[in-house]
Amino acid sequence: MLTDVVELSRFQFASTALYHFIFVPLTIGLSFLLAIMESLYVMTGKTVYKDMTRFWGKLFGINFAVGVATGLTMEFQFGTNWAYYSHYVGDIFGAPLAIEALIAFFLESTLVGLFFFGWDRLSKRQHLSVTCLTALGSNFSGYTLGEVQQVKLAAIEAEWDTKQAPASFTLFGLPNQETMHTDAAVKVPYLMGIIATRSLNEPVIGLKDLMARSEERIRNGMLAYGRLEALRNGDDSLQNIAQFETLKEDLGYGLLLKKYTDKVTDATESQIKQAAQDTIPQVAPLFWSFRIMVACGMAMFAVIGLCFIQICRRKIGTQPWLLKATLLSIPLPWIASEAGWFVAEFGRQPWAIGEVLPVNMAVSNLSTSDLWISLGLVYLLYSAFLVVEMYLMVKFARRGPSALHTGRYHFETQDGHGSLSHEHH
Repeated sequence: MLTDVVELSRFQFASTALYHFIFVPLTIGLSFLLAIMESLYVMTGKTVYKDMTRFWGKLFGINFAVGVATGLTMEFQFGTNWAYYSHYVGDIFGAPLAIEALIAFFLESTLVGLFFFGWDRLSKRQHLSVTCLTALGSNFSGYTLGEVQQVKLAAIEAEWDTKQAPASFTLFGLPNQETMHTDAAVKVPYLMGIIATRSLNEPVIGLKDLMARSEERIRNGMLAYGRLEALRNGDDSLQNIAQFETLKEDLGYGLLLKKYTDKVTDATESQIKQAAQDTIPQVAPLFWSFRIMVACGMAMFAVIGLCFIQICRRKIGTQPWLLKATLLSIPLPWIASEAGWFVAEFGRQPWAIGEVLPVNMAVSNLSTSDLWISLGLVYLLYSAFLVVEMYLMVKFARRGPSALHTGRYHFETQDGHGSLSHEHH
């Protein structure tokens, strides 16, 4: 699998992105938690809320620093590993990337500095404003805009055939890519139509029909490629330009043939069918990743709901099973985030730019040895980041409020074992 430049470049980007997304949910979540805690401090004047903000702020700062380092490394790959992608879409993609890197990153870094060093230099309201802006900056940096794609939707639901309205939702099953059938499927009536089309009257297009459409667009793309070659060779007649304008929307599909032949206009029938099959991603990984993501989300909502009920009944401390459940649910946000990223990125294959630029044309002119060396260095660097992150997070988390050195709290840290903190009144 990892024997060519395209697959190695994809694997390196996936590795760095998945690693970076370990830190993103915690950074975004903690930033809002800090804003809520400090708001309570400003509104009530109780010092305990200030200390809570400062304590959790230390953990936020550690996570933020490592997240920034891993994020910058990931962004550099657009120039090092995906040079043609950057060249092809640089005028469009470069602007939001620059905004994210320059405005969100530097603005957020400045605000983080004010958050840590401004407690004695800013008023309560000024510092609260800084904390709130830090939370907004964290979310602006992590904001992405996406759209639902028919192929991705059909793949994550293993919809091989077009379903007439009202379409049922496949809850579980065993997708088989070779037979294009889902074995042992458990379905929920009507639900797929509501989710996919927001109606009970429209059909849900299946993968087989989408593949047939792709094959037709590939043939149009071959004609568009031929017209483009003619334009490059000096045929700027009105007829040639008009033909290209009619077919140019399918040019990206014609470029899918570059994987199999350099002469796109002379592609064989088997090559056309292979390219059409490439437009359908591997269904089973998407099918299960999507369900893992949703299951984690539902489990988190269930735990939160149960905790809320017990808190309202003032019995949260009398339910050991629930406390254990909350502890076991700690990894769920990360699992959901990683699975969601996988669905989003793996589901748009084979495109680097949807229906415009195939991923096999987007890579830089590198050798496999170049990529193996850079991949090894990335893994070495990221392993060091992980060790530092875990050491500092565990160190300050186990210290608890005593890490603030305020003298208001007692926490057993001399023997290296943590215990509950108690506030002295």
